[in-house]
Amino acid sequence: MGYFTEQLKNYLASSTEEQIAKDYKELEEFNKIGPTLEEYLHCLEEIPEMLIKNSTIDNPEFSLDYSFI
Repeated sequence: MGYFTEQLKNYLASSTEEQIAKDYKELEEFNKIGPTLEEYLHCLEEIPEMLIKNSTIDNPEFSLDYSFI
């Protein structure tokens, strides 16, 4: 595992429940930064997927049709 993962594991293993609760309370304000999971997933739904398909065009050099759905 990485350095920070090991540090976190050691911290959680050696800290008291009171210390972890205190740290959580201090960090709670950062939970309000950025989009929520629901907002993020909604943004992903609005991004069109790109479909590449072969169409029947005489010139094979231009046979790819890019379309968004």
